[in-house]
Amino acid sequence: MAEDMAAYNTIIKKRNAENNGWDSILPVTLAENVLTDEAGGTVASQLASVVKFPTATGTGTAIVISYAPFTYTAGQSFTFVASANNSGSATTIAVNGASTVSLYKPNTTDTPNIVSGKAYTVWYDGTDFFLKASAEGDAVAANVLAGKKFSNDDDTGIVGTMPNRTSTQLATLNPGVQNYIYMYPPEGYYNGSIMVYSGYITDYIPNNILTGKNIYGVIGIAKRRASGNVSAISQNTMWTINCGFQPKQVSIQFTYNARTGYHIRDFEWNVSGQLQYNGVSAVNPTSSGFGIQVQDYMTGGATNITWVASEQ
Repeated sequence: MAEDMAAYNTIIKKRNAENNGWDSILPVTLAENVLTDEAGGTVASQLASVVKFPTATGTGTAIVISYAPFTYTAGQSFTFVASANNSGSATTIAVNGASTVSLYKPNTTDTPNIVSGKAYTVWYDGTDFFLKASAEGDAVAANVLAGKKFSNDDDTGIVGTMPNRTSTQLATLNPGVQNYIYMYPPEGYYNGSIMVYSGYITDYIPNNILTGKNIYGVIGIAKRRASGNVSAISQNTMWTINCGFQPKQVSIQFTYNARTGYHIRDFEWNVSGQLQYNGVSAVNPTSSGFGIQVQDYMTGGATNITWVASEQ
């Protein structure tokens, strides 16, 4: 009889209201009234025995699952609740007392990070278990703006911690690098309109920057100054002194046979003066210094000239 019933569909019909045809009647049968085996099992009892999310036992890296509906068939899957962390270490799963099978991230041989208390869906490919692809990524909280949520390989709904910099920030200056100024701004996100600075620099003023030089928008007004020494010069010879700029004023101290004299020449005002001894006959400006010529009588002995040139 059972074989005959399996071979045919049973359709229950009744005469329609117009009495000119038949209406099919769909029987309503309770799950507890539908037998599933000769021992009296019912659909209701089987549904009650199904655990949707079994809780794993074993350890974080050797997961044990008891889940009756699962069989080791390619494509089969189930969801379980982890009971321990695996800390990213190699992990296996054993279901219903069968041998252990390796667990990997989707389509890789990388070990997933399992966190206690979270539900994971895995599927079997005939050889290994794989996590069902969902959230993936290697971003961590420090990579995401504070207060914003994201997901990665390890978890979902993670809250970012990266500071969102919305005002001027004090940076750390890295000194001593020629031609460059390096600053380390505080960690965080900058939208391109936020400035950083290295603190108040007392000496960063025009008076400390040479005239004509521009350092990050500050134009220098400081006058250059140079000094040097010349000895054993010849009479009636114009000695050229290169001080790196065209001076506006030159002060000269000359020594001849233990006698000392002074000569001051101001090119801007075109004036000059001698003190004590008239030892210098001419001082002429050049584009990068000046020329100096001594009196005839000073070349016969030991002559030494010390000079100071400035732009002021």
